[in-house]
Amino acid sequence: MAVDMKSRIAVPTGSGSIFVDEDEILCCLAEGSYTKMVLVDRSTLLVAKTLSKVMQVLSQDQFVRIHKSHFINLAQMRSYNSNNGKNTVTMNGGMILPISRSRKENFLSFFRSF
Repeated sequence: MAVDMKSRIAVPTGSGSIFVDEDEILCCLAEGSYTKMVLVDRSTLLVAKTLSKVMQVLSQDQFVRIHKSHFINLAQMRSYNSNNGKNTVTMNGGMILPISRSRKENFLSFFRSF
């Protein structure tokens, strides 16, 4: 069984590293100079790196920054919602995240629509 190592990242912990497939990442949230990585199973990993540093490691085709404080895995997104000027995405599992006005056009450019 071949493993695509390009889609796996090593997340540093206090005692070593945890290996995570990019497909398992739901989203990443800024927490000061740390990043909270939320996985599909809703578990979280606290990474001692800024959101920008984490973003540099992940695939730019699969992940997009939707707000200064978070970015998402496009493969884990269920819907985009625009209600009274408030733009949000709903992720698989029900998590709802806001899209900032300044990042909306870039986010929408990833999709073709009818």
